[in-house]
Amino acid sequence: MKRQPKQKQRITKRIKLARTNKRDVVIYGIEGALAAYGYFTPQVQRVIKRWRGRIPQWLIDHYFSRVSAAALWRERKLDLQVDPGGTHWPFIWELAAAVEMVRSIPNTHPTHWLLRLSSVHRLKNGAPDLWKEIGWEIKQKGGPGFSAFTLRQAAKRLHLVSPPGAAPAAFKASPAAF
Repeated sequence: MKRQPKQKQRITKRIKLARTNKRDVVIYGIEGALAAYGYFTPQVQRVIKRWRGRIPQWLIDHYFSRVSAAALWRERKLDLQVDPGGTHWPFIWELAAAVEMVRSIPNTHPTHWLLRLSSVHRLKNGAPDLWKEIGWEIKQKGGPGFSAFTLRQAAKRLHLVSPPGAAPAAFKASPAAF
């Protein structure tokens, strides 16, 4: 049997490591940081769906990342470059209103907590028991007690976890990058 070159062995090893089993949880899975800002909430998706054919997807993602980061951190200044014709301003205003609706979700809803807790983004593969710890952290910070199942389902709806068996998108795009 012929040995593979060293570079190919490393890539093959990375592919094997990136595969997950049904119990593994991959945080920041397929959609990355946009999901952490609430990109897949129904309020934001309604606006994006309405404008998808008129504005390129990469610009939608760019506008969302800028507007949502400013809303999340309550910044007073927003550095945003808009198309020269100014035709994207209505979209940006609608998007900002949708992001603000997401930010104003009451703290009795798991979405409120999953988009704000930093511990959600530190979960590791194969650690499903951490959902209970996240529930305790929410309770300690004054929120209601959520079950691990409720938190996991809300995280799936927000695309904070990838489906079982799926590798992160960055790995699919460029295995050599890892």
